[in-house]
Amino acid sequence: MPPQSPPAAAAFTEAPAWSAVGAGWRPLFGSFRALGFSFEWHDFKTQAELDWSRSFHPGSLELCLNLDGQATLADARQTVELRPRASVFYFQGAPPLAASPRAQDQHRFITVEFAAEFLKTHL
Repeated sequence: MPPQSPPAAAAFTEAPAWSAVGAGWRPLFGSFRALGFSFEWHDFKTQAELDWSRSFHPGSLELCLNLDGQATLADARQTVELRPRASVFYFQGAPPLAASPRAQDQHRFITVEFAAEFLKTHL
């Protein structure tokens, strides 16, 4: 039986966070809710700042493999600049992260999203 995400994560959906980029966000494989992981492709350009952190599942660990574009991820203690051809792991906990891709950049990246229960079971 596949591991289940925590109840708070089960009610969460990231689709509204990506509505501004339309087809620029595309799930590729897996299901965060059903399997505890997902792979997603992102290819978009925004004219204004986008609140990327709205797409982070509560309690999730994510890996971003960034091909193009720059972004900023921050918590209360530090800020990380994500540059082209770089990768970053981040955890969406409390307090939540702030994250935004830079406006006017072409952004192309893959995220691999992991639920805590999936990681507990498989690692």
